Amino acid sequence: MQNNFSYQEKLLSLCLLFFLCLGTSESKPPNVLLLFVDDLGYGDLGCQGNTSVVSPNIDKLASEGVRFTQWLSASSICTPSRGALLTGRLPVRLGLASGVYYERVLQPLSPGGLQHDELTLAEALKGRGFLTHMTGKWHLGIGKNGKFLPTNHGFDHFYGLGVTNVQSCMPGKTIYVQDTLAEYIWDNTHKVWLGMGMAALLTHLVGFLSVRGLGCSILVVVLLFLLVVKAVGIMTLMSPTMCLLYQDLDIIQQPLNLFNLTQRHTHNAENFIRYATGKDKPWFLYMSYAKVHTALFTNPEFVNVGESDYIDNIAELDWSVGYLLDLLDELGIGDDTIVWFSSDNGPFLERGIEGGSAGKLRNAEIKGGKGQVWEGGIRVPGIVRYSSKFPKGRVTEQAVSTMDIFPTTIAIVDRELKFRTRTKGAGIIDGKDITSLIMSAGIEGEEKSPHDFMIHYCGDILSAVRIDSRYKALFYSTVWEEGYACPTATMCECVGSGVRQHSPPILFDLLEDPGEERELTRENFPAYDQIITRVDNAVKVHLKSIDDSPNQPSQVKMTQTPLLLPHICCNFPSCECDKEEDPGKMFYDLNSL
Repeated sequence: MQNNFSYQEKLLSLCLLFFLCLGTSESKPPNVLLLFVDDLGYGDLGCQGNTSVVSPNIDKLASEGVRFTQWLSASSICTPSRGALLTGRLPVRLGLASGVYYERVLQPLSPGGLQHDELTLAEALKGRGFLTHMTGKWHLGIGKNGKFLPTNHGFDHFYGLGVTNVQSCMPGKTIYVQDTLAEYIWDNTHKVWLGMGMAALLTHLVGFLSVRGLGCSILVVVLLFLLVVKAVGIMTLMSPTMCLLYQDLDIIQQPLNLFNLTQRHTHNAENFIRYATGKDKPWFLYMSYAKVHTALFTNPEFVNVGESDYIDNIAELDWSVGYLLDLLDELGIGDDTIVWFSSDNGPFLERGIEGGSAGKLRNAEIKGGKGQVWEGGIRVPGIVRYSSKFPKGRVTEQAVSTMDIFPTTIAIVDRELKFRTRTKGAGIIDGKDITSLIMSAGIEGEEKSPHDFMIHYCGDILSAVRIDSRYKALFYSTVWEEGYACPTATMCECVGSGVRQHSPPILFDLLEDPGEERELTRENFPAYDQIITRVDNAVKVHLKSIDDSPNQPSQVKMTQTPLLLPHICCNFPSCECDKEEDPGKMFYDLNSL
C-alpha cells in the first residue's frame, strides 16, 4: 500500500531518522514492550480489515505507529517461532525445527530447550542496564530443575506458562478430534503397528516362528501400543497435568486454571512496569499472551461481546493491550517506549470456528494456516510504535520478519547509549535492523526492506524463498485433508505424504496475487528465469551460511523421558497443587519505591 506524502513530511522523516541515529549525549534508552499473541491470524483484527472483531485498542496502536502488511513469522508453529523471536535467528540454527508433526514443538518432558549459548533479547538488554521480565507463554523448554526456563535466559523474573495452553487445559476438551486418544494415535501411527504385525506374520509363514510365537508377537505389539497410549496420556500435552503455571523456577499451579488468566497476566505485567518505572531504569517486558490459542477461555465480562467465542477472546486480548498502553500514558512513558505487537504464527485452522482466520488482502483470501508455509501460516499482524521517534499512521507492504525485532531494538538502544560493543551470540543473526524502513514506511520510492530475500522453512525443510518482498517460490506445498487444514493429524505435516514437492518451484507474485492462486510460468511471466535464478542463488547463499556456522543439535527430536517427571511436578507423584497468590505482588514491592 503506497501513501502520498508531501515534501515536508518526507523531510521530517529524514530528520527524525538522522536524530534517531545520532542520539544525544544524555540519552536514556527507550523501554521495550513486546506484545506477542498466540495463533493470531493475519485477518483477526479490525486494523487488518476484519469488521466483525472488537479490537479498538490494537487498532489505535496501529494508527499511532507503523503497520506491516507483510510481517512474516520465522516459523508457522510455536516453539521455533518463539526461539527465532528472542534470538533473531532461524529456528533451524537453534535446533528447534522438525518437520515431523509430533516433534515440531517442545513437550513438558522434552530434555532439551533453547540452548544457553544462544543470546536472547533479554540477555542483550540486561547487559545494557535494563530490568527484564516475562509474563505469559514460554514454550522453549523446561528441562531438569527448570534449566531452560526464562530466568535462565536473561529474564529477572517469570510468571506464566512453562509450555502452552492447549485444549487439554480446559476440562472436557481434548487436542484430538477423534473420540479417544487410542484412536488418534492409531490414525497417525497405524503404519508402524501394522508393519510390526506383518513382520511377525511373514516370519511365521517362512517357518521361523511357530503359531504360539506368532500369537506372542502380536500380543507384544498390542501391549506396546497400549503402553504408548498410556505414556502419551500422562507425559505429553494430551494430559491436563502438563498444563503448568510457573513463578520463576517454581510450579505454583498444576494443572493450570484458565479462569482469569489474562487478568492475572495483565496485573503481573502492570506491577513490573510500575516497579521498573519507579526505579528510573529502562525495562524490557515480554508480554506473551496465552490467547488466542485454543482452548478458548474468556472472563464473564467478555462473553457474547461478539458472534463467537473466538471474537470474545479477541476482545479480552484487546482489553489487556489497551490496559497496558493506558498504563504507559499514566506513568508518562508512552512516548519513550518501543511497543512491538505481533503473533507467533497463523491461525489454527484445524480448530474450525475456534481457530481464527488468515483473512483477506486486496480481496484475495490468504491461503493456509498454522504449520504451513503458505502465506496464512507465516503472514501475521505486525505493528511498531515509538511515539517520540517513529512516524504515525503509516502502512508498508515491504517484507519484514519477527527476527528483525532483536537487531532493530538493539540498534536503537545502542544508538541512544552510544554502545560500541557488537552484540555476539552463538552465530549468524538472520534478522535485520529495519529502522530505515520504519522511518520511510509508505513513502513510494523510498521504503525498502533490508531483506533482498527471505528463507521459509516448514520444520527443518527449506520450503520457500521470497524475493524483493514480492515473489515467492515454493519447493514444497501442503497437502490438505479438508479446506486448508489437516484435522485428523491435529496439524499438517512438512514431510512425506503431507507435502507435494515442486521442481522447479512454483512461483507467485504476492503483490498481484496475495492468495497464491495464479502460478507464474515462462509462458505468462517474462522475468521467470531471472527470478528463479535469484531464488537458486539465495538458496546457495543460505545453505553456505548453514555450513559455515553449524546448527545447534536438535532439541525437539530428543526422546521425551519420564525421568524428568519429578522436575515438572509441584508435588510429586500427585502432580497437583495450587499455590497461586496475588501475581501482582509476587516479585516487586511497590511500597519500597
